Amino acid sequence: MQSLVLEISQSKTLSQASEDLIFVANKIFSVDDTQSSSQVNSKILISTLAKSLKSLDPSILQQVGSHMLQCLRDRPLVFDDADYILRDALFDYYTTSEEFSQAAQILGCLNLDSSVRLYNLNEKVDIYIKCAGA
Repeated sequence: MQSLVLEISQSKTLSQASEDLIFVANKIFSVDDTQSSSQVNSKILISTLAKSLKSLDPSILQQVGSHMLQCLRDRPLVFDDADYILRDALFDYYTTSEEFSQAAQILGCLNLDSSVRLYNLNEKVDIYIKCAGA
């Protein structure tokens, strides 16, 4: 997945790369997740895609990451890890862009009381401090 993301981002314009990566994400999200094996595979692929976005051009991260978060809203528990990865990456993007309110809002929507991804007290405190600092 990481090599596919890198190939797409390097062989296209930024706009086309974003569109293509959104297409890939949509295909993964559209997989029938009624079977547990499909759900596990989708979860792994979405998390890998989210991690891969961090190394790409910031505009691609912003466009594709924001789109993926919209898709995750329907199934937040299934993709808890990807939700954290995307929100953390977008937080960094928005703070670098000096859009502090947007950064805090993105990270502040993280479900810290999730039963799927458990956050320890230090992680929760770090997230609260990051939001307050933005």
